[in-house]
Amino acid sequence: MNQRTDKLSNQKKLEQSSKFELLFYLTKKLLSTLKSKEVLEEFVKALSDFYTHATPKLLLTHEDDQYNDLPVSYFEWDTKVKNKAAFYAYQKGTIQIEEKDGIHRLYVPLKGLQAMYGVLQIVLPDKKAMMEIDFEILQHLADVFGNAFEKAKLHEQIYKRMNDLRLLNETSQTLNSNLRLSDTVQYMTQKITSSFQAEEVGFFFYNRKGEIELLKGSTEYFFDNNGSELVSVINEKIKAKKEAFMITDLKAEYTEADYCSVLVVPMIHNEELKGAVIVLHTKPYFFTYEQFQLLQSLINHFTLAFINSMLHEEMEELAITDHLTKLYSRLYLDEKIHESMKRDKSGTFILLDIDNFKKINDTYGHLVGDEIIIQVANLILENKRKTDIAARWGGEELALYLPSVELEHGIKVAERLVKVVRESTNPPVTISGGVSYWSADNPDDTADKLFNRADQALYEAKRTGKNRVVVFQ
Repeated sequence: MNQRTDKLSNQKKLEQSSKFELLFYLTKKLLSTLKSKEVLEEFVKALSDFYTHATPKLLLTHEDDQYNDLPVSYFEWDTKVKNKAAFYAYQKGTIQIEEKDGIHRLYVPLKGLQAMYGVLQIVLPDKKAMMEIDFEILQHLADVFGNAFEKAKLHEQIYKRMNDLRLLNETSQTLNSNLRLSDTVQYMTQKITSSFQAEEVGFFFYNRKGEIELLKGSTEYFFDNNGSELVSVINEKIKAKKEAFMITDLKAEYTEADYCSVLVVPMIHNEELKGAVIVLHTKPYFFTYEQFQLLQSLINHFTLAFINSMLHEEMEELAITDHLTKLYSRLYLDEKIHESMKRDKSGTFILLDIDNFKKINDTYGHLVGDEIIIQVANLILENKRKTDIAARWGGEELALYLPSVELEHGIKVAERLVKVVRESTNPPVTISGGVSYWSADNPDDTADKLFNRADQALYEAKRTGKNRVVVFQ
């Protein structure tokens, strides 16, 4: 009897060990996959391997036609009525169990670092199959999927944005000879001044807060107090009229005005008021109605160029900036380090990680967790040179690259950051740092090797107590 028990026990241990090996392999594979459909395929296959008697189904929050051949449905917001267990799993972020007619259904939340992506539904045929479920492994599977799926989706979004940016760039070349926004405005100002004998030309737009912002390239008058006051007066008329208008003698109704003749044309795109152009001359009745019509035609063309230029610059900024921290993106950092290794003689790379970040999220919530990441990012920005490149590496990991900086100085920078984070964050947190260095004396060195050395050093800092800096030797 004991031999049989020992045999069963050993067999169970072997099965458990095999599962953990498979889990380790799956984790590496999923996190290195950059296509969301492939992540889904691997996840579904893994579920079938782990739970042979179970029927898995993914309830995702956002529809995507590329998943149609997979066991995927889409999370309906009326699920609260139809399927309370799935709704509670999504809402509470915890595994929910439902039993009906002898069939067990598990609902496992699929969470990434930034969002919830849906719920995994597992249908088990009987109580025996239910009892064989290892909830720890199941939760780990779901967490690995959530992080891998999020990473793949973000990669796909960046790829799409880069394609959109290329399209916008081609469009801008056609519309405005690839001029930057300020150059486009300056060009239009010069054209209007020379063609209409205008004395002042001003362009402004409404920012996301609805506030007036003058565009560089406008004439200087609009940037002083009198010009700003006139823009405010004209702005009220624009919002009231919502169409182009001309004033033949502004002083007749606004005695403090510096100019008499005014042409105003709003910039409208997709029926939305984006801004306006104001053209001025000191003489009354100076502009003709034909000039007024011509200006409208010119501004209609300019508005499209303006919108494209704004989108172009926003997309450029978006492509190289992390939305949460406003640090550079990892992609941008990679590019700059590759350029530095071709141009400079040396450089130091610092990889930083917020200690016990999961505990911070569990204690204070994810909003405070995000605020902590922002605080640490701001402290890095405050303690770097203009030439240094600070970036979000991923999750709670941040990075700082110091071009043309020797290792000794780089270590001091890293240690200063560890100290200032410890002393300045609220709620207080600590960080660990890994430092690596490259030199032109080693021509075989690469950026990837530089990153790997810093990553190993960071791992050692974490392993040996955290709140410290370790240098790769």
